[in-house]
Amino acid sequence: MIKLRKIYAWIIMGTLSLSTMTGCSGAGIGGPAPTPAPTNASELAGYVADALGDVTSMEYDTAIDMTAVMSMGDMLSEEESAEDLSTEMTVKVDMTCKATGDPSTAYTNGSVDVTVFDENNIQNVESYVVREDGQFVTYMNDGSETWTKSESDVPEMDDLYNLSMFEAVRDGQIEASLAEATETIGEQTVYRLDITLAGDAIKEYLGSSLETMSSVFGDDYDSVISDMTVPIAMYIADGTNLPVRMEFDGTELGNKIMSYVQSFITVTVSSFKVSADYKSFNEIPEIVVPEDIIANAIPASDSDQDASADEDLPGEETADDSEVADPEYEVPEPDENGRYSITSAATGSTAKFMLPDDQTVNYSVGDSLFTLCTNEGLPYSQYIYSYLDDMTPERVEEVARGDDWYGDVDPADVSEDYTSETHVIDVNGMSVSYAQKSCVLYAGTEDMSYNSEVTGWTALDGTVFIISYDYYDETGSSSDDNIDYEQLIRSAFEKVTFE
Repeated sequence: MIKLRKIYAWIIMGTLSLSTMTGCSGAGIGGPAPTPAPTNASELAGYVADALGDVTSMEYDTAIDMTAVMSMGDMLSEEESAEDLSTEMTVKVDMTCKATGDPSTAYTNGSVDVTVFDENNIQNVESYVVREDGQFVTYMNDGSETWTKSESDVPEMDDLYNLSMFEAVRDGQIEASLAEATETIGEQTVYRLDITLAGDAIKEYLGSSLETMSSVFGDDYDSVISDMTVPIAMYIADGTNLPVRMEFDGTELGNKIMSYVQSFITVTVSSFKVSADYKSFNEIPEIVVPEDIIANAIPASDSDQDASADEDLPGEETADDSEVADPEYEVPEPDENGRYSITSAATGSTAKFMLPDDQTVNYSVGDSLFTLCTNEGLPYSQYIYSYLDDMTPERVEEVARGDDWYGDVDPADVSEDYTSETHVIDVNGMSVSYAQKSCVLYAGTEDMSYNSEVTGWTALDGTVFIISYDYYDETGSSSDDNIDYEQLIRSAFEKVTFE
């Protein structure tokens, strides 16, 4: 199942990445030269680029506020309800960042405060970013005793804090606008410069800041970043032409991050605000990574395998200290006969089965296995094979025929809601029950999607084994192409043997 610590890790990773977007730096030293009042965005950006060229270091405070709704699907125990598994999640981050331009080094420390399911978790976090042998290396601690190390080989990281972004605005390569009137922040008169990055400009000018997100998005990193729009508001001091404050709306990025960590959960980000207040320039001494951190840091990929500190969501069983925690997601391999297998943790029963012809294995977690449709020309479909050790057949039937399976949506956006009776069939001498339900979702528009789910189950000694089939068509069709659900369940169970 999903682990809270895994969610925290992704949030922290995104937090540290977004915090580096607030910086700017150059290589020289000196004082600000008097400049006329800017008349447009290009002119002001040129002033900022010139001023940053004289900056050797900076310090700033950065804050992130995120609000989201987390909900789970139908994997409910007898004691749980849909309300139990849907909750608001809030994230509050406060950090202080220090950076130098020569050598290019940064240090960040602060706290990440996450509240979900009425559980509050506060973690102190630290990170160092340094240049080593032509690469940028990140050392990160997420509140545990272990430091992790990751490397990035990105050419544009020579401009670690995006001086080139202001140069690009100056040269008309990036869309930007200058507010008509000045504003006041504290005792400083400031200009507001609104910068919009889109598509390739994000990778070109913020590629270094977002590079650590590639571990979240994997092979989709380039396409995800290319599809984004990043609005940045910079407040520039009149007189010094140096940044005073930065504001960034990260809601789009937050939703993209969460879309890549979802399985049993769905996280919808409603607000993700990032801000930075610049405290000083040219006052930070050399930043040095402590020798013990360098000597003891482990690769970040190894840290991902450590589930010992994971915290379970409500409804998940917590292993005794003497037991090994369930593994995170794995991609299992079939046996020599092409069969996959899952085992009941409670009874030791093992189900071995062949997958349907149009499906391939996606991943397994604990005593469940998930598939994906191999035919891209067809609507989305998926099989779930699972032991439900903590559910009775009666409870499985209740969930299989429940009317809240399509999630937290406006009832006005649901039509053609249908639930079948429970049917019982004999499959190779095994009594198998199944029920099917479907609906059309409009999601507030005239565009509709057809959603259907059929769940088959059989009671075993001390557990229940299920095969669930999900079908989703977003083309606007309110049809499942006349799927024979009884034959679908029969065919799936015919491929299962129990040991």
